Amino acid sequence: MLSLKSATFNELKFLLELRNDFLVRKNSFNHDSVKFESHRRWLRRILSNSNHRLYIVVDKQKQPIGQVRFDLRGHTAEINVALIQEARGRGFGKEAIRESSALFLSQNPHYKILARVKEDNSISLKAFLNVGYKEEKKKNGVVYLTLRPQ
Repeated sequence: MLSLKSATFNELKFLLELRNDFLVRKNSFNHDSVKFESHRRWLRRILSNSNHRLYIVVDKQKQPIGQVRFDLRGHTAEINVALIQEARGRGFGKEAIRESSALFLSQNPHYKILARVKEDNSISLKAFLNVGYKEEKKKNGVVYLTLRPQ
């Protein structure tokens, strides 16, 4: 069983290593490796801005295994999910998406959640679809999926 905790600046190193993971970069819309100072500024901005929610995904041993971020624009929140290599292929991505989406919508019932996933990232697509996200459109190799409050 996974749980979520609000990220703090103490997770700087964990989040930087996760962001620079090869597969995370490959599936990201920005493939560039991120330098420490740039990441430090980014994290400080994200944590101090009410238009972002950043959670650390922790396993039953309370070890960090990933992150989920929601970027709010209007009444839409775009979700971003990443897991460490050791946590992949074990259903944790699906669980993290389900739990974080439920938490976000329970606190923000007037929002819809948007996921943008590369068409060739079949594992992520399957995870989002399996927890109730609906495909809205495909454009330029990107699948747009949404989850709306019940």
